Amino acid sequence: MFIRNYKFHFFLIILVSSLILGLDIGLTSLYKYYRYNKSQKRKSVRIKHPVYHHTFKPMISIDDFYGPMKYQLITNSLGFKDKIRRNVKKKISKKRILFIGDSFTEGVGLKYEETFVGLVHSKINKDFDVLNAGRSSYCPYLSFLKIKDLVAEKNYVINEIFVFIDVSDAQDELFRYFKLKVKNNLIPDTTRYNQNKYRNYLNNSLIALEDKLKDISMDSSNKSIDLSIYRLKRILEKKTTIIYPVLNYIYDRYLFGENNKVINTKYQKVIDYYKIINKKSPYQGDYYHIASIPYYRDGEIWTTNSTLYEEWGKQGLDESMKYMDSIKVFCDSRKIKMNIGIYPYANELLFMPSQSYHEKYWIEYADQNNISLFNIYDDFRQRLKGKEKKIFIKENYIVNDVHFNFAGNVKIADYIIKTLDY
Repeated sequence: MFIRNYKFHFFLIILVSSLILGLDIGLTSLYKYYRYNKSQKRKSVRIKHPVYHHTFKPMISIDDFYGPMKYQLITNSLGFKDKIRRNVKKKISKKRILFIGDSFTEGVGLKYEETFVGLVHSKINKDFDVLNAGRSSYCPYLSFLKIKDLVAEKNYVINEIFVFIDVSDAQDELFRYFKLKVKNNLIPDTTRYNQNKYRNYLNNSLIALEDKLKDISMDSSNKSIDLSIYRLKRILEKKTTIIYPVLNYIYDRYLFGENNKVINTKYQKVIDYYKIINKKSPYQGDYYHIASIPYYRDGEIWTTNSTLYEEWGKQGLDESMKYMDSIKVFCDSRKIKMNIGIYPYANELLFMPSQSYHEKYWIEYADQNNISLFNIYDDFRQRLKGKEKKIFIKENYIVNDVHFNFAGNVKIADYIIKTLDY
């Protein structure tokens, strides 16, 4: 009787476990299929460009996603983010202003009307036409190529340009677009920092962590770790949504014991490529974003970190300056008024009222070249007076992200409109 009940219960456990596993795998597969279709749709509207690397597909109107944020993405005939699908004429009776920069200028996660470019557009629409040429991961080099292509090659009339310079541009100029510069015979003024450096960054990042972990040499106290368990965990992680977190917690909490500390140390060595975050520091927080992948993290924090600034930050700024000079020369030759815009990342606010390397550099550059500077750092510095920084960050930045939310974009637009001399 006991044996019969034991067999029944054993069979029942196997059956229920199989049903749960099958249901979890099935639901996970459906969710991944949905995510795949969504990602393919996003990729289809983000296209390569033969001159300035990448842009949006012209004349689209879709529901797009930025993480969990759903928003309407519309582009005009130039492939620029816009309020409506419209055919942009080369010459119009109004004066035309062009904004260009990276994802902050594009306004990721927000429809055009909610971005600072769109908000400025709505305020000055009677007298000016506004174009937003901003795209994620642009830097002064790509901005120069796009401005030159638009004005010199396609003959669009532009009266004024706002070039917004991002903190990450210094890194992009040195690493991300190195191959493109080599292709165009514009090798950066460096022999140390090149595409190999960029590759090394990624090889020491979480992207490569899973493969690297298999090859980590174990010391004598760690030889008992069964890599087959590791492989099983990776399979369950990819194939299930519920089962993996539950089993992984049980395994790490109750079965792995002290060895877990050894592996966590190995993870930390990979994550802390420059050993910047060795303990709790101003760079860490549960209310703002710092990337865990070293390449992206360093691109966010170099401007307040003297080690990174000396290692490559200053050189990246100088590389950016070369193409800002090119934009200025081009604008002067075409009698186009040029402005520069700079803005703070959330982690930079923690160091205010001090100025970051990024802010200091472009203040000096704008002053030396007699270029109007729209310094959002200064505006935020004033707004921060008497306020808790943590609350201000929550109010103006997308949660766990570096970009401004709608409220942050409103503040930037208000500052630009207030500072404009017309």
